[in-house]
Amino acid sequence: MPLFRDLPQIIFALRAIHTPVSIPLSLAQLDLVQRNVTSFSQQLENFSRIIEGVSYSFQSIESLYSIIDIPNHIPDAPSDALPLALAQDQKIKGLGIEFKNVSFKYPGTSKYVIKNMSFTIKPGQLCVIVGENGAAKSTSLKLILRLYEIDEGEIFIDGRDIRTIPLKSLRQCASIRENIAMGSPLHAHDKDRIEEAARLGGASQFIQTLPEQIETYLSRPVHDMAGGLGFGQHTLLGRQFNTSKSGWGRKGGKRGGRAQDMEVSGGQQQRLALSRTFMRSNDENVRLWMFDEPSASLDPLAEFNLFERLRDMRGTNTMIFSTHRYGGLTRYADLILYLKDARVAEMGTHDELMALSGDYAQLYNVQAQAFRQDT
Repeated sequence: MPLFRDLPQIIFALRAIHTPVSIPLSLAQLDLVQRNVTSFSQQLENFSRIIEGVSYSFQSIESLYSIIDIPNHIPDAPSDALPLALAQDQKIKGLGIEFKNVSFKYPGTSKYVIKNMSFTIKPGQLCVIVGENGAAKSTSLKLILRLYEIDEGEIFIDGRDIRTIPLKSLRQCASIRENIAMGSPLHAHDKDRIEEAARLGGASQFIQTLPEQIETYLSRPVHDMAGGLGFGQHTLLGRQFNTSKSGWGRKGGKRGGRAQDMEVSGGQQQRLALSRTFMRSNDENVRLWMFDEPSASLDPLAEFNLFERLRDMRGTNTMIFSTHRYGGLTRYADLILYLKDARVAEMGTHDELMALSGDYAQLYNVQAQAFRQDT
């Protein structure tokens, strides 16, 4: 507001020209008016900035809630469609899955990553999907959850066309490295269950090395000016923490210590994520477990122990793995799908595929030879 601030000088100049004799008095008036105008101008500018800030905040809130109105690009089943039922055969809980001449290409591309693929996974089977990089192992899992819509063919879950199954029902029955407490929010208060899940996920040992063990924050709670969150003691999700720069644990420094002083490796992050899976191990609604490269960041011993615990957890549920590592899992699989050139190139058990002496056997022998040389 430059013109508003300069208004007293303009009036003084005009008055000096019109009535020169009043200049001494006008100088005193000018100083008084100038002070008041400057103060008032600053207040107006501050108020204007507040209005702009409020307006920006409302725009941000509107943008946030507009996400709710974004339509799902995957059409859901009709509202009267029946959800997936619990297993009728109490001896076998798992889901049956069938791909029938399925073809798929990612939106906006013309190349098929899956072409005329057909296979059947029986309820309760342990299936391992292997193949070279880019062989659509992960894509196959995404199609089972309808994260994408197939272009051709059909997918059946327990004999039902996947498009007739409500999305919520379909995804509640499955777990992909499932969503320690986040895996089962209803049991987030059960410390014993969380600690057992961490043990099964292989995370217990490194959790014990953290400053405050299982109560350690992995990300530091920050000073939030917009929310009026000052430095000092505060409460987050019912727990006290400190936003001061010197330290930020729970009150008294007993809990909620910082983990930023030590790096959490990719393997440790993966163990935490896998622990979420074990939080759902007793969930009756889960009939299908799917894992996309669950041991990618784990050492061979941790991988062996993980697969052993997952096989024990499976029971009679259907379990599907996509992996590029052989041996520790494929030898126990009821069905192995070897993908190549957008198709199922080989299918069978480990012994059957080794007898074929095809691509699977070649890659298995390469990995086995590498381990023998290392030892």
